Amino acid sequence: MGKHAYLILCHDQWELLQILLRLLDDKRNDIYIHVDKKSKFDPKTVDVCEKSKVFLTERVRVQWGGYSVVKATMVLLKAATENGHYDYYHLLSGHDLPLKSQDEIHAFFDEHQGKEFISLKPCNHMERVKYYYPTQYVFSKNNIIGRVIRKFLLIIQKRIGVDRTKKSIFREWGIGSQFFDITDSFARYLCGNDRLISKAFHSGFIVDGMFVQTIFINSPFNEKGIRFVHPKRDDNKYIYDIYMDINRAIDWKCGSPYVYDTTDLEMLIESDCLFARKFSLFKDEHIIELIIEKIDRS
Repeated sequence: MGKHAYLILCHDQWELLQILLRLLDDKRNDIYIHVDKKSKFDPKTVDVCEKSKVFLTERVRVQWGGYSVVKATMVLLKAATENGHYDYYHLLSGHDLPLKSQDEIHAFFDEHQGKEFISLKPCNHMERVKYYYPTQYVFSKNNIIGRVIRKFLLIIQKRIGVDRTKKSIFREWGIGSQFFDITDSFARYLCGNDRLISKAFHSGFIVDGMFVQTIFINSPFNEKGIRFVHPKRDDNKYIYDIYMDINRAIDWKCGSPYVYDTTDLEMLIESDCLFARKFSLFKDEHIIELIIEKIDRS
């Protein structure tokens, strides 16, 4: 019976986080939680698990699109790998929910033991790593001044020929979802390359969906057959194939991403995904109740 580590990035909707924790609560799981340092948070919020051990990590001040998202992810990975060895490390957000029971999820990963579940395609947004984005540490994503300064700096850098990738050791660059399910070996490989990750991505923009992918395709792990490719990756008109490869129902066609409601329940179940994002108690509590009922019946 292998153990799994769930790594959760969260910043709000604490009641939804508690629901997620209860659905993950299982003696085979340890849960690591990173809370955005900007958020007001009561540690007692996570005291809802009866079977899983729950660990709160060091907190990073997270800015959307900034390297801070990568840093928070690495904080979670380091905390988990330093605490023990796990068959799989699952990265989720506090707005995610499982769609299946823990017995079903563990059985799936037992069946595919050794596979890496990483959303990956060749990078088509090289501007995210070619140029410097110093404003990411100062302004939030919706700050107009920050957007204006960022565009101005990009114009200057393009005119003078800035290209940070020319000195990079990476032969290829990948992109995909920031969420993953990875083995103990690859989790430790990522942690062992922390300095390389920082050097390549710390000045980039929206690189949380690039760093795992780029490390993977330039590593010994990038062998034919080691990365899981979903056999029905093209069957769902709402979920892009790269999200099916990580068994996550994430809809970027109807939103950024789309927040599910009760009308989406049948699609979510038929997707056969293990996890889905995202949900909101403010939009629709009923779909969350229905998912809990489905898992309880499993």
